Amino acid sequence: MEQAELVEKLLEAAEMHVPFDGWGDETFVAACRDADIDESFARLFLPQGGRDLAVEAHKKGDRDMVAALADPIVCKKFETFDSAICIYLVIFSL
Repeated sequence: MEQAELVEKLLEAAEMHVPFDGWGDETFVAACRDADIDESFARLFLPQGGRDLAVEAHKKGDRDMVAALADPIVCKKFETFDSAICIYLVIFSL
């Protein structure tokens, strides 16, 4: 299993736990259990457990936002945004 696939599975499994347990180790352990991924193996890629998973969730959110802003239809929905702002956000995104 590649790191990206592992992280995606853990993020999906963590969604139901985060509102109740936050991004701590309880969520990480529960996500590993729910995704049927050995916790020791997951920690090879996410050694700080829940903290690293939270960082990955934010990175995924950033990628999703950039993908949405790259779509001219999405940019058009935000009429107050100039198209140059959308282009800037896409070019200089993380």
